[in-house]
Amino acid sequence: MAVEGPRRPCFPLGVCRSSCINALTQSRILTTMTSMCGSSLGGFRTSNIEFGVAEQRCARSSLYFYPRVHVMRYRFACLIAIFFVVFAWIFLASAELKRLTPPETATNIRSFAECMPKPQRVARINDAGKTRIVWIGDTASWALPSGPSCYIFDASGKLIEWNATTGDGEPTTRYLQQAYQSPPMTVQDASGYGTGTFEN
Repeated sequence: MAVEGPRRPCFPLGVCRSSCINALTQSRILTTMTSMCGSSLGGFRTSNIEFGVAEQRCARSSLYFYPRVHVMRYRFACLIAIFFVVFAWIFLASAELKRLTPPETATNIRSFAECMPKPQRVARINDAGKTRIVWIGDTASWALPSGPSCYIFDASGKLIEWNATTGDGEPTTRYLQQAYQSPPMTVQDASGYGTGTFEN
């Protein structure tokens, strides 16, 4: 009567192989020694039982280790996703703030209007007896501001104050309410300041 030999185990993906290999190696050594000594059928049955125990240990290891691999991969993927989201947010916020920063070549309102985004509102106000042109620009949405950008020009058309964001204690915030309450101006009319078209 032929005796069925030990079955070859199949290691599932992600199983910690070291503990399983140690257990299966011990069972194979026991099977080989029993075979060389000419043991009876009972010896082979004993070997098969030991080998079955090794397979059960291997299965228990896979059930414990395999879910942990999935959890570790999920956490790693979440960390990578968070990193890319934060990086993209910083990049977009920096790009918007740079877009709202006036260049050094903007020496008057006309040159300023040529290189900056279109304003939401332009108004002339009186600040302590002095004429001021308030240019309310775009809002840097990615920078999470409380208000839009604001640029202040004097009667000669020179840029004297500006902030890319307002509403959080920036100096130009105090001009916004008065600018919204004053009659609006066109960019063309505001460009007359600094060219001799308008006087203080």
